[in-house]
Amino acid sequence: MKSRWPIVAAALMTLLAAGCASQAPNATASPSTSLTAASANDPVTLILGDSYTEGTALAPDDLQYRWATALAQRLGWEEVNAGCNGSGYTRRGGVCGNNYLERIPQLATVKPDIIIVSGGVNDLSATPQLIDTQVRDTFTVLRETFPAARLYAVNGIYYTGVDTPPLLARLNESVALEVDHAGGTYLDIGEPLLGHPELMAGDGLHPNPAGHALIADLTEAALTRAGAFEPVQSGN
Repeated sequence: MKSRWPIVAAALMTLLAAGCASQAPNATASPSTSLTAASANDPVTLILGDSYTEGTALAPDDLQYRWATALAQRLGWEEVNAGCNGSGYTRRGGVCGNNYLERIPQLATVKPDIIIVSGGVNDLSATPQLIDTQVRDTFTVLRETFPAARLYAVNGIYYTGVDTPPLLARLNESVALEVDHAGGTYLDIGEPLLGHPELMAGDGLHPNPAGHALIADLTEAALTRAGAFEPVQSGN
């Protein structure tokens, strides 16, 4: 069956390029997809995130192993990858020139069945008040823009040391609260990278293929616990 992605991708890349140009004149953005056996019947899954979602530090041939792509492939989803290095709920990415909230209007043509939001580590220079405001507005606008989509949010994943910074724990609490208010589900996958340098790429900041595989495993397990794969019960 013919995939819907070529039509979606053309519109999405045009919108993202235009949006980034208006905020950062020299910036470009290229959302990607995993198209292994994608068909018109595969759920379209929009994954909004940071460098981990984008697959920063992976070799081009290894992008198939990034957690978002690996998860979509194993679950039969048509992935729309809206990850941008350096971005977060409050912080604008260096290439895309926007944060999560500012990116949403550029993604409106995707028509996702499922949305997963991931990240938060890049927001640790923001104030708690700004984090709370941006997190709330992000999930409010996601729900307004995509009223029929199933909405999930994954906790921010830290990468160094042995403890989650207090401000990241605060951000995760805000994300859990606001995704619930938006009718979605919070997915706590813990801190799989802390104390595990063997899961990190050479830059020490981003996961390697093994790290991405673990994040994909934990996210799938959290989705299962949340009942994401149970049949939808229709009302009478």
